[in-house]
Amino acid sequence: MGSNYDYSGYSDLALERRKADTDIKGVSYVKERGDYGEWEKIEINSIEGERSIGRPCGAYDTLRLPDMNTLDESEIDEAKNEIAKEL
Repeated sequence: MGSNYDYSGYSDLALERRKADTDIKGVSYVKERGDYGEWEKIEINSIEGERSIGRPCGAYDTLRLPDMNTLDESEIDEAKNEIAKEL
């Protein structure tokens, strides 16, 4: 399995705002790491949270994966199963 992640291709504005201020009322944040990826989950659940983040109430999930070209067939199947469990 490749261990290098490339985070430069996409920017999640809700996630960036949450990282800038780690104590926002009305916003929850969870970071989980699996064998093949990293999930960052933000839930905005109040008007105050909406105003702080600049996004409507709701759940915002960001999934970061390694370059799938570095994985063999069995690792790709395992990664698919891990992703499917989260969805």
